[in-house]
Amino acid sequence: MNKYQHTGEQPSELPDLLKKEPTKILLVEDEENQRRQLQKAAQRRGWICDTASGKEEAKKIFSPTHHQGVITDRDMPDKEGDELVRYIKEQSPTTPVIMYTANPPTDTEKQTIGADKYITKKIAEHGIKTDEVLDTIEQIIKQKN
Repeated sequence: MNKYQHTGEQPSELPDLLKKEPTKILLVEDEENQRRQLQKAAQRRGWICDTASGKEEAKKIFSPTHHQGVITDRDMPDKEGDELVRYIKEQSPTTPVIMYTANPPTDTEKQTIGADKYITKKIAEHGIKTDEVLDTIEQIIKQKN
């Protein structure tokens, strides 16, 4: 038998990289360019990234059994981000939710909104700084698992 023939033996352990399921997130952003930027950055990490442009669309897409975390903008029309976070936490209290915004909520507002983390949106020369947002949701997902 040469080295290229299958011996019928099964490997005792698959490398962790092969066993690992991709991270699955829901990204909610009404600004199309920013939504695309974050989605592409998540996909470069090998993640599955569903997107929605607003609260109602996100409510239809969100699945606590599918999505490991949610990233949402706050500053959609009528502060839909606040309402969306409350909805997600009602449906699935353990699902990590990050709210990123150019207009951070006050400490009192944070208590009533209920996101796990608030990130101030930083616009760089070529768009939003995606690494901080994605690194943060990744950390929270790992902590909750």
